[in-house]
Amino acid sequence: MISMQSNLSVICLIATRQTVRLVSGSALLVVAVLAFSGCGSDTPDTDPVAIRVGEREVRISEVQAEFDSLKANGSPLTKDGERFMENYVERLAALERARALKLDQDIELKRQAENLLIGRLKQVEVEDQLAALEVTDEELQDYYQANISDYSTPAQVRVALLYLEASKHLSDEARNGIRSKMEEGRSRALDLPAETRGFGADAMVYSDEATSRFKGGDIGWLQDGAARYRWPEVVVETAFNLDAGAISEVLETDAGFYLIKQLDSRASQVRPLGARVASSLKTKLLRQKKTEFERALKAQWEAQSDVELIAAAIAEIDFTNRPQDSETTPEFSAVR
Repeated sequence: MISMQSNLSVICLIATRQTVRLVSGSALLVVAVLAFSGCGSDTPDTDPVAIRVGEREVRISEVQAEFDSLKANGSPLTKDGERFMENYVERLAALERARALKLDQDIELKRQAENLLIGRLKQVEVEDQLAALEVTDEELQDYYQANISDYSTPAQVRVALLYLEASKHLSDEARNGIRSKMEEGRSRALDLPAETRGFGADAMVYSDEATSRFKGGDIGWLQDGAARYRWPEVVVETAFNLDAGAISEVLETDAGFYLIKQLDSRASQVRPLGARVASSLKTKLLRQKKTEFERALKAQWEAQSDVELIAAAIAEIDFTNRPQDSETTPEFSAVR
């Protein structure tokens, strides 16, 4: 309820209500609030109080700003000055009641309001600058050259092998016997028809390698520079050094003897910086630029705000996850 301190105030309020009914548009607000606030005072005020709600004073500029904002957004309230004022007063009264109930102290509502404010800050200081970021052709080329391995396919070879186990702890005589068997397998392999898959059926006789002996010794493709394979390094190196269809000499290792045959090969390839690669790369670099810009801007905000963390006080905060006991002990939520 609006209280009046004098008969003159009552007259002023009546005059204001009549003005509300007779005048429309933005001029209504100026006339109405001046009629209301100017009564009983000979001293001019450049921005006098227009409305009092409890201890809060709402000045002409605030009412005008609210009206202009709604009008700019096409609100139907601005088509009728009296309707606007009634709605505005109802809103002020509702807010006053909410504050009286301390609803403005609710942590979740505070956070929502802060998020809106941060969102507007990003609109003002971030979005336009982010939109202006770009990746130049020179930056594309520099990144492409520096990361050429990401756009390259290493050389590959397809390999068949024979393996006969011969522990280094065996006697020389025993190892030599196993080596002789592998030499025999090599002699047979050299005489195999060209269309034979790997070492053919001989792999079942001259190989202990369980995963390939029934496939002619074929172990599939090996990629140059890939992670360490389970085969000895000398086996992998020999496979890449052979020509397609060639068969190695017998290789001796501490674990036994190997025979290698290169079945096929693929040369290394480099994807050129064409339109598709450039488009993908530009998207990636632009995303990186935006992330770096936002990180730098946040650091700038902290520096400008003179942030100080009081370690002793922070140590007293309970950051453990626990159920909410009551409305007065809201659950902790990490800052995002």
